[in-house]
Amino acid sequence: MTATSAEAKAAALSRFLDALDHAHAASARAYDQAFNQPPKGFSVHEILPDKTFTRISPGHTTMLGYEPSQLVGRHASDFVVLKETSERAITRKMSPSAVLLPFNRTWRKSDGSEITLLMLDRHIKNAEGQIVGIRTAITEA
Repeated sequence: MTATSAEAKAAALSRFLDALDHAHAASARAYDQAFNQPPKGFSVHEILPDKTFTRISPGHTTMLGYEPSQLVGRHASDFVVLKETSERAITRKMSPSAVLLPFNRTWRKSDGSEITLLMLDRHIKNAEGQIVGIRTAITEA
């Protein structure tokens, strides 16, 4: 049985997040390099529990038209088409019991057009194992 395009893309997002996890475990420098040089067609961002972006990969510029500096400190839901849905989803995903599955979300690009992205989240945890944010890998759906 062959995987669908969406399944193949979700598997690629998972491998990208795995690579980021391994780089993070290796060193801050390795993580910075992996984060800032995602594979072609991919990007990644990190969000705090208050739903603001803390870190944005340069791949967002290619996909969305925004420079990372235009996004950092802003609420993630400010850039999606269904703002309330996004707000509720982020709140739910910050729970330790949340199951983080691939999902599609339509984003508003800097030029006003829209793009649907396939996204996959991972919890960011501190040394005590508490969730302190979400790391999200993205690609075109």
